[in-house]
Amino acid sequence: MDRALRERGQNGSFDLEALEFAVRDSLHRLGGSFLEQFLNTEWQDTVGCVRCKQQHASRPAGKREKKLLTVLGEIRLERDYFHCAPCQEGRIPKDEELDIVGSRFSPGVRRMLARVGSKESFEEGRQDLEFLAGIVVTSKQVERIAGGRRWSSLDLEYCRELLPPSHLYCRFVSCSPTDCGCLETSFPGKFH
Repeated sequence: MDRALRERGQNGSFDLEALEFAVRDSLHRLGGSFLEQFLNTEWQDTVGCVRCKQQHASRPAGKREKKLLTVLGEIRLERDYFHCAPCQEGRIPKDEELDIVGSRFSPGVRRMLARVGSKESFEEGRQDLEFLAGIVVTSKQVERIAGGRRWSSLDLEYCRELLPPSHLYCRFVSCSPTDCGCLETSFPGKFH
């Protein structure tokens, strides 16, 4: 913001678009910092006995750190880790409660990835997320989260036989000038 004010002083005007994005990015950083602090200090980690899938008592085995991409930016999480000796498996209850087991994306980011991945090409979705929300990911990550299976246009009839139209979202996408195109599919409750 200091730069915008200096520019205005030098040439009598400033770039409102640049200022808007700078303010958005600053607020995202501030919000991310608040979220990180809340989840690491205010959040009550598991108290008492944690049981594995086989109902054995798991013992505390220290803390684990995880980087998590949220709609406010990347944050660092510290979580209690529990280990079950008989099963030789570990659990992190905080990950389970926050719905981030096996993912480095928050539920909000996963929803955004799925939404852009089901509506446009994965690369275009990646670009839109970066421009509109300041979220930087790869097109492959958009594809993985969106569950982006691409069907050839020859599979359209097969899709229609499997599910009634109200249960399947199909959108024709031209893949290349020589290809007849393909269909992107998703299931409404999951991606929209």
